[in-house]
Amino acid sequence: MRVIRLHMLLPLLLFACHKPNQKAVEFSFRYQPGETYTYRIYDRVDIESASSYEDPKKFKQYHVQKSKIMVLAQDSTGMYDLKITFAVEADSLWQIENDRKILKPRPEILGRKSEYRLRMRSDGEIVDIKGRSDRATFFYERAYKTSQPVFPRGKIAPGYSWRQTVSVNMPNAKSFTATTNYTFTGFTRLDETDCAVIEFVSNLVIETDLSDTPWNRKGHKRWDYYNVTRTTGKIYFDYQKGRMVRKQTTFHVDRRSRIIDRDGNEKEEHREMVDHETIKLVCVHLDSLKLSAAPPQK
Repeated sequence: MRVIRLHMLLPLLLFACHKPNQKAVEFSFRYQPGETYTYRIYDRVDIESASSYEDPKKFKQYHVQKSKIMVLAQDSTGMYDLKITFAVEADSLWQIENDRKILKPRPEILGRKSEYRLRMRSDGEIVDIKGRSDRATFFYERAYKTSQPVFPRGKIAPGYSWRQTVSVNMPNAKSFTATTNYTFTGFTRLDETDCAVIEFVSNLVIETDLSDTPWNRKGHKRWDYYNVTRTTGKIYFDYQKGRMVRKQTTFHVDRRSRIIDRDGNEKEEHREMVDHETIKLVCVHLDSLKLSAAPPQK
């Protein structure tokens, strides 16, 4: 009888473990030419720097940018031509001395603008990036390309994980590979929108000799550079309209340098940065028409 009862209970246990929201959905960007997606980007940054030739320093930074993704065109293969702009709306930098915050004005930062052109497939794969310079392109790739998922084909359900690698091109140095693990963890309601939640962890290691490159502005005789960037976060994706609603990311950057300066002095530098970044969708425009960032109420 005990065996019979276990067999009778097994279907009930399986049913009890099943969650009703574990439906499978298909991910893809569904941009339309003429649309503009406006986001705000909020950064809270803690910085610690140390070296063999000066006392350690600590800084805190608060930074706000407005970013726009303009959908210029989409070709017959589904490839998007995008223009992305950034404009700094607020910036504060404090140095921490004896537990006191001392404001370090940076008037040149406020209002600073940058612009990029991207070619991206509807599955999220970034095929090409061009900034105003190779250095600007590198900064964009390091910050955003490493956490841009290329969605799997077909429908997937919560619990599905995948890994991808992308190449990050550092000007005047070799390319480096970042590995990112993504997991579709479930659904949530955010900003009046039904969203799928994707969690990610990314690692990028850069180890190179910058001695004979334009990065070496101080003319060091030798500059061995080592940078580890670990990125964790969540993406809230409107799978019905095919757009990102919010992205929460923590960047942990550990940067070390061994230097022989122009006078032959050996130096070591270490800089550690933790950046908590939140990107929020503000609104969507279609040419001159303003659309809501959230779907209409039913």
